[in-house]
This record gives sequence, C-alpha cells and structure tokens, in this order.
Amino acid sequence: MESSRIDRWAKFFGPRCTQSSNSDCLIWGRYSDGLGYGRASAIEGEIKAHRISWTLWNGPIPKDKCVLHQCDVRNCVHPGHLFLGTQAENVADMMRKGRHRAIPLYGAHNPQAKMDAHTAIAIKNAAAEPGVTQVSVANHFNVSEMTVSRIVRGKLWTRAIEEVEHAAK
Repeated sequence: MESSRIDRWAKFFGPRCTQSSNSDCLIWGRYSDGLGYGRASAIEGEIKAHRISWTLWNGPIPKDKCVLHQCDVRNCVHPGHLFLGTQAENVADMMRKGRHRAIPLYGAHNPQAKMDAHTAIAIKNAAAEPGVTQVSVANHFNVSEMTVSRIVRGKLWTRAIEEVEHAAK
C-alpha cells in the first residue's frame, strides 16, 4: 500500500481514536449515532467513521457494497477489522452472530411504549362513540390528540390491536 494513503489514514484517525483496553479494536472517540456507529462530518454530510476508515485505507467503496465489522464493535475503525460485503451478506452476518432483534418493537414490545394494546383499543372504541370528540378522549386517557387521531386512523398501535383482537377470537 502506498505510504501516502497510510499517512492520510493515520493523520485523520490517530487523534480521534483510542485503543480498546480489552481487544485490538481502534475505537472512534468522537460523535456516535444512536446505534453506536462512529460518525464524522464531511462535505457530503455525516459519514460513518468505519466507512471513512475503509476508504482512506483501501480506496473507494463500490456502490453495491457495505463495510462490515469482523469484530462487531460498531465504533471500531481498525482497518483490519473491516471487510466489504453486500447488504444481504451484512444481514446474514448479523443473523449468524445473533445481533438481530428477535422481538418486534411495535406496540407494547417497544420499551418506550406509554400504553398497552388494551388501552389503545379503549381509546379507539371511546373515539367511535357518537358525540365523543377526540379531544375529550385524549384528555380522559391523558394522551395527545394526535395519538388518538393516529389510533383511530390505524396509523398507531394497529398491529398490537390486531393481535389482541385476533387472540380474543
């Protein structure tokens, strides 16, 4: 590999990384997104740090490829831990290593849920009563008018409501 490419990589990543204490990962020490991937600003916008690492070390990433981690450490930028693969290979790698979500994150399965499916059904039924406004339903259940509207229109809690109604049959 040409020394100028190695120098560019070292200049960019050297001051922004730390060596992991329990592995040989190089940990991106700046901003990370909500999923734990290191991010850096570039002319094109925010870019994942491991993609920058790949590009500086190996050259451009083909359009049909993803940069995957052998170490499964999302904020690792060690060039020796990165490899190219398709999106299908990335998903297969995730599944093989058990990093996928086994539980759907809708309705009450979502850890941030503020209600359960039975409450959503009660809201839907209450809003269907003649003369009852969505504002009064929202006030009664202590939720926003938008939440009531989205439940009524089938945009929120739909799957969870269907599961409960199906189980009741």
